[in-house]
Amino acid sequence: MLAIRSISRRAGCAPESAATVAAGASALASAPVGLCVPVQFAAIDPALLASINEVQRLNALATMTGRGGAAAPAAKAREEHQLRQNVVEKATRQVDKLTVELVGMVFDRIHQDEQIPAQIKIALSRLQFPVMKVALADVELFVSSTQPARRLMDRIASTAVGWHPEGDENARYLAEVNRAINTVVLAINEGPGIFETALDEFERYLAEERGPEDDPVTRARRALEDAEKREAMAINAAAGIRRALDGVPTEPYLADFLLDVWVKVLVAATLRERTEPGFAARYRDAVSDLIWSVQPKSDPADRKRLVKTIPAVLNTLREGLQLIDVPFSGMRPFFTSLMASHAQAAKAGEAADVNSVAVDQTTLRRKVDEVPIEGPAEDMAEQPWPISAGVLREAAAANHAEVNLLSEAEQVTADERAPDDHLTDDAIDAMIDAWERGSWFDLWTGEQTERVRLRWVSPRGHFYLFTSAEGGRAHSLAPSILRGYVRAGRIKPAERSPLFQRVVDHLLRDMQGEGAAVAA
Repeated sequence: MLAIRSISRRAGCAPESAATVAAGASALASAPVGLCVPVQFAAIDPALLASINEVQRLNALATMTGRGGAAAPAAKAREEHQLRQNVVEKATRQVDKLTVELVGMVFDRIHQDEQIPAQIKIALSRLQFPVMKVALADVELFVSSTQPARRLMDRIASTAVGWHPEGDENARYLAEVNRAINTVVLAINEGPGIFETALDEFERYLAEERGPEDDPVTRARRALEDAEKREAMAINAAAGIRRALDGVPTEPYLADFLLDVWVKVLVAATLRERTEPGFAARYRDAVSDLIWSVQPKSDPADRKRLVKTIPAVLNTLREGLQLIDVPFSGMRPFFTSLMASHAQAAKAGEAADVNSVAVDQTTLRRKVDEVPIEGPAEDMAEQPWPISAGVLREAAAANHAEVNLLSEAEQVTADERAPDDHLTDDAIDAMIDAWERGSWFDLWTGEQTERVRLRWVSPRGHFYLFTSAEGGRAHSLAPSILRGYVRAGRIKPAERSPLFQRVVDHLLRDMQGEGAAVAA
């Protein structure tokens, strides 16, 4: 892009995309066209290029004066056809005439496409003459799916198949589509690189798209981010507690409790501490208190202290479990084992165990206090780690979010539609990795198939967040669940092929049909 601007300046003309917008419609109305020829367009016949630029100038002027999208699709198509005929008359080479006609046929077919909403078709139609210049200069337009002009059209189309005019969010989307297209249309004297600029701007909008803080989708995304962070904090806390317990004799049931259940309590308490300083201290202290309480007590003073410690420890454990919504009754096996350990610790004084290892409670407490309980570090595994449904529910409740968590229980039945059993997991993962944010899919949500949009993928790939076209209902799938949905045919791209490819395929079928009819 910088190179194109540099070439334009050396040729004695400034790029119009910036100057025109600054000067307004009056400057555009009198702007010269065809005087500044980007090096990429140098091979185009000058008279033909000037004719296309003149049409583009008129379209740009209509855009700036608010008349660019006023016509109905059918009227817009007739208007474009007439303008295209005027351009064809300027072409002196047969190959140029055919290229202009072919581009026109592509855009005529776009007007007939059933997947693109009418307002988006009108917006895309304004790219016809800029794309025409690209086609005359670059055969890659019809060959490569990564050609920038084609990529911009495909990207807009893929993000529009579930769009409808109602709602602030949809209005923002349409404005961004028009902004990307205006970037191209207003840049009359710039080369094909302007399509890359427009695509980059549009991709930036899709990547950064956020609604108001109280928007249901925003809350759902925040809940999933929170769940991912909570699980990372629990993993880090478990690693820290494991290091603190190194060399400390601990019964397996107690170690499992501390490293699985209690780390979640520590995470919840740490998050709460942000608004209530000091809140987490007693839950950290409970680790060393609990370990000390089950050690053999040969000293009478320790046994006396144990009698006072046990009720306090049990009370802290109950409150911690309430903090993470784990019912006390569900932990009955643990507490049964704990009571047995307490009884054994109290009896140890009756027959001193010379093999018992004394626990330095002060040292252990210091080690636990030093355990960092924080979000994912850079060196954490790149592959997604398991995140429990309980953590997701907690995060959703904390963020007042309604998220439909699709799970294995809803995944596969015997009468699935069009299963893709022939695909390997690696092939499905590659397919999913190619999905782009903003694209639309048809998803079985447990009740019905809905048209949904991929709104967000969590930074470490734990969640894919989709929202429905109607009402913004949020659905979340973990990668393993999503893989099963793809295999079972429960999620499919709404577009069977990109816009440019499918309109060209339709044109080829039409031509083959006409050829067969003539031959008959």
